[in-house]
Order: sequence, then structure tokens, then C-alpha cells
Amino acid sequence: ANSQYSSGLVNLHGHPSKSVRLAAVLALRKLQSPFLSDYLEDKHVEVATEAARAIHDVPIQKSMHVLATSLQEAEGLPWQRRALSAAQRLGTEELLNAVIAFASDTTKSERLRLVALDIIQTWNDPPPREIIDGRWRPAINASARCITPIEHSIDELVASTSDTLLVSVFKIAQHYQLDLPQELNRQILFDETQSMDLRVHCLHSLSDEAAIDF
Repeated sequence: ANSQYSSGLVNLHGHPSKSVRLAAVLALRKLQSPFLSDYLEDKHVEVATEAARAIHDVPIQKSMHVLATSLQEAEGLPWQRRALSAAQRLGTEELLNAVIAFASDTTKSERLRLVALDIIQTWNDPPPREIIDGRWRPAINASARCITPIEHSIDELVASTSDTLLVSVFKIAQHYQLDLPQELNRQILFDETQSMDLRVHCLHSLSDEAAIDF
């Protein structure tokens, strides 16, 4: 009976009334239905955001991957934050690429780009609590995750960030022992406002006279 009820509710995703579609999302949340993922494609961000909340917060594990892959289309902080959280929990290489693309996108909010950069830094050792409410939700395959996309994207991350965001990229490079562009290494090396750990990382990355002079 619940299955038939859920099917009827999902059929409402094409209803012309936003209020009806929103009510359907709330009903599907109560049923903990994976059909909620259909509403992530709703033309009204309020409806799609409510679907994202339901999938992430209940949670509805069968729909979590769909939520994670909605990251680039997600609008507004609540939806984007939950898509980032879902990507962090699932940890596939495909989702890492999506998180990197989000962090590099200058049209996204700086606040959530910082969140994305933090997720990248802890990709191979994610915290056991999710980033929305801090609930205990250990990540999948945390100790066996591919970080190759990070190695290939460090220059892109550097080029697309500045100030606080760039400091986060420095921390990513330091964490994964990745070389930054040579000129940037030199700048950081002689910048006394930067942390000593970061400057030492840049010193090790340099193999020219700047390192010798230091």
C-alpha cells in the first residue's frame, strides 16, 4: 500500500502547483521514499531544496548518490551544503571531481567554496560526523579513496582562489605533499605572515637558488 501511495506522490512531480509538489515532497519524506530524488529536478528551488533536505537529513541512503551528483545544479546554501555533505560521505572519484569543480567555481559563494576545500583536504580521512547537523555518519571507503583528481587540479585551485580560499588550497597542497607553482612557492617562502609549516613545505618544494638563499 505504501509503495502504491509513493508512486502516486511521485507522479505529482509534474503537477502545475508548486504547493502540491511541495506537499508531495513532505509526504514522501514521511514515507522515507527514494522517489524523493525525482523532485531534485523541480523547476522551483524551494521544492528541490526540500527534497534535498529530506534525502540528506532523514537520511534516505538509496537517494544519496543522486543528491551528491546534483551539486553543480544545486541552488542556494541549504541544497548545495547537503550535496557537498553527500559527496563527502560517499567518496567516489566522480564526486571528488564534482567537489573540486565546485571549489574552483568563482560564481559560487565563498562560504561554501571554503566548505568544499575543507572536504577536499580531508577526502582520504573524512570526519565521522556529517557537516550539516554533526550527526554520526561515518563515510564510505574512507581509507581507500582515490586522490588523483586532487593532484591533477592543484594548479586550477590555486588559479581560481585568493585570500582565505587560497590559504585553504595551500593547506591541501601541504596535506597531500603536492608542489605548488614555483613562483607561488617563492612568494610564500619569503612571506613572514604565513605559517612556518607552510613556508617549510614551500622550501622543500623549491629546488633553485631561492631555497638555498633562504
